[in-house]
Amino acid sequence: MKAYSFIIAAVIIITTAFLLPTNSSTPLITGDLIFTSISGSSTDGFSIRTTTNIAPFTSVHFTDSEWTGNRFGADESNITWSSGEKTIPAGTTVSFNAIDSFPNLSHGSLTGTLKISEESDAIFAYTGTHRMPSQFIAATANEPKAYGTLLNTGLIEGASAITITNEPSRKNAHTIDLTGARVSKPLLPNF
Repeated sequence: MKAYSFIIAAVIIITTAFLLPTNSSTPLITGDLIFTSISGSSTDGFSIRTTTNIAPFTSVHFTDSEWTGNRFGADESNITWSSGEKTIPAGTTVSFNAIDSFPNLSHGSLTGTLKISEESDAIFAYTGTHRMPSQFIAATANEPKAYGTLLNTGLIEGASAITITNEPSRKNAHTIDLTGARVSKPLLPNF
């Protein structure tokens, strides 16, 4: 009798496992996206490179507000990116152009607009709610102090937080080339 009960229980468990819908998406973590450019010129925009496959309909929030150590300031803008209906493979560059007016993206769709200051601004990528991150993924800035602080973000300057400056020695060097999988060690811009 115990053998039959065990077999029936096993059949129910196996059948249930195959019939329940599954969500194959894995939540994004720090380093799954890396910023590769930031522009606050006549056409505001930025680009990111994926370091892991991005599941369909993944949402990522971006803000240019400074982080205080426990929240974002309320003085800046937010945008939300939906990755679209297809998986975006690791190593793909996603371009966000004209995000201050009529956004044009290479993958997915965008809600909202964001104006990037040419002098001093940072962009944080995160999951969570509109203004409260549950997971920081990456950040970029065009001036080292533009982040506010990286305290309590898990982001590391030079690895998951990339500063792309507009210093005369780096003029026109707003795009960096980063390769590899998830960030597990500091990656430095290749200028």
